[in-house]
Amino acid sequence: MKGRQLTDELAGAHLLPHCGSTNARLTAHLPLIVPDGCEIRVGDEVRHPRVGELLIFDDSYEHEVWNRHPTDVRVVLLIRFWHPDIAPAKYAVTKRAMRRAVVRHRRNTCLPPLDVSLTPPS
Repeated sequence: MKGRQLTDELAGAHLLPHCGSTNARLTAHLPLIVPDGCEIRVGDEVRHPRVGELLIFDDSYEHEVWNRHPTDVRVVLLIRFWHPDIAPAKYAVTKRAMRRAVVRHRRNTCLPPLDVSLTPPS
């Protein structure tokens, strides 16, 4: 397990659809404060979280969260941990591969493509 963090979501917030970068880890949500009007969608499944009811999911699937309550925040303990199908002996190799994939992803999404017309002749 890498670490724990508390996340809170403002009233009326919508965390837009997004995906984690790998399926090498799983994500657990432990709702601590859940006002009416909260939902989470993972893939095609929508759930209404309840206080103290743990939800574990593969965040490489597209997911999004809504807090439609007009005034109250949603508070969740978020825990990420290794997928149980990955042997502990493979953690270091998998972690390096994940870092390389993130670097490649950032390069592909942050750097503009080269304009071949501006490339000097060789």
